[in-house]
Amino acid sequence: IRKRYDPFLRASFRQTYKLLVAAPYVLDLLPPLAVPPHEVELELGIDDPLPFMYDVARSAERDEVNLLYVGRVVRTKGTRDAVRAMKHVSASTRVKLTVIGDGDDLEACRREAAELDVTAKVDFLGWRTKPEVDAHLANADAFVFPSFREPTGGVLLEALRHSLPCITCDYGGPAHIIDDTCGIRVPPAPEAEFAKGLAAAIDRLAGNPDLRHQFAKGASWRAENEFDWKSKRRRMGAIYSDLVRARLADEKAAA
Repeated sequence: IRKRYDPFLRASFRQTYKLLVAAPYVLDLLPPLAVPPHEVELELGIDDPLPFMYDVARSAERDEVNLLYVGRVVRTKGTRDAVRAMKHVSASTRVKLTVIGDGDDLEACRREAAELDVTAKVDFLGWRTKPEVDAHLANADAFVFPSFREPTGGVLLEALRHSLPCITCDYGGPAHIIDDTCGIRVPPAPEAEFAKGLAAAIDRLAGNPDLRHQFAKGASWRAENEFDWKSKRRRMGAIYSDLVRARLADEKAAA
């Protein structure tokens, strides 16, 4: 109703020279407002990108691929779907999922793991300090974050900062942060199909060290070139400069 009838809101969009949106999906939410010229620019960023140090050989040395989830353990984050996926991974896929975080869905996830008989494949660590989380990020082989109602997905920036291949949901903010150069996006689907889609992504990533290494390089590149604050400041500076030049040209033409 506001988008259709609020005169102040509608005027603000009509008078906007450049609109910044956090992810492409936001543009789908704007009509019937007039959509001005726009750029996709996430409001979050990375302060200090890490050098590329991904070790693709370590999973072979320990004979399993370490998957890591970090975030609130609530239903919409998809933690339970990640647990269910462990039941559907191929028998030949040797993986371990570590879940870091707390929330009102944690006990349900633990029950799910017990009922599906995958407790040996899933570790629930609960809340951990940032240094502890950083240590787990440094030791992981891939990051799993299947949130299916996520406006941004800032934790994925930490995964990219650590050059981790990612598996996420192809929806909302994560669908923008993770692209085909750094991970696998699983289409949202009903619960059973979604878990199987995640399992297929895990099988593909766990069974292909070269793909993990390729995605790790892509993750490192995106961290430094797309989400590092220095890169973001350069892009914002260019946007403002272009707007100022265009405004001055308009004023000169009107004089």
